Amino acid sequence: MTEQTTPTKKKRFPAWLLLLIGIGLAILYWTVIAPAMEQRKRFAESYAVSAEQMRAVGKAIAKYETANGERPMKLAELVEAKLIEPAVLFDEQRGSVPVTIEKFAEFDTNPDVLYFPALRASDPPDNVLICTLLLRNKRDKYRVIYNDGRLGQLEPMELVIALNRTYEYIGMQLNKTAKEGE
Repeated sequence: MTEQTTPTKKKRFPAWLLLLIGIGLAILYWTVIAPAMEQRKRFAESYAVSAEQMRAVGKAIAKYETANGERPMKLAELVEAKLIEPAVLFDEQRGSVPVTIEKFAEFDTNPDVLYFPALRASDPPDNVLICTLLLRNKRDKYRVIYNDGRLGQLEPMELVIALNRTYEYIGMQLNKTAKEGE
């Protein structure tokens, strides 16, 4: 006797389950993946000043100090003295750079660097004279020009420490000056 086999019917995947999986994936995309991609895009569009631009600003401050005996009180003075172009103070990917010195002097558009005009060349060399405000990529480091003209790169916590040191030094000098004036 031979065994007889009955043909088995292949079961199809239920259409309603496919629809449910599709809806679940769409919800996941719109609630998790799309917002994460948008945040990454915003971060990638943040402004950053290049090392070359930072060096140019540092050199312009040094030239200004040599010519005038003191550092400029604001970065617009470097533009007015024709030591740099306004664009040097901004991320090259930014769409808007002040077109006139007057607009720049009013900071119609803020530069993408932070400048400490209270520092003098005779102050400690490790104080931060200029630093970038934003990073283009998460793995980038903040660029700084130290008081002695060196270009450096700092991790976020290192920048916080360096800025605190700079603020504390400036505060001590202001206190000293105020006490001498009494």
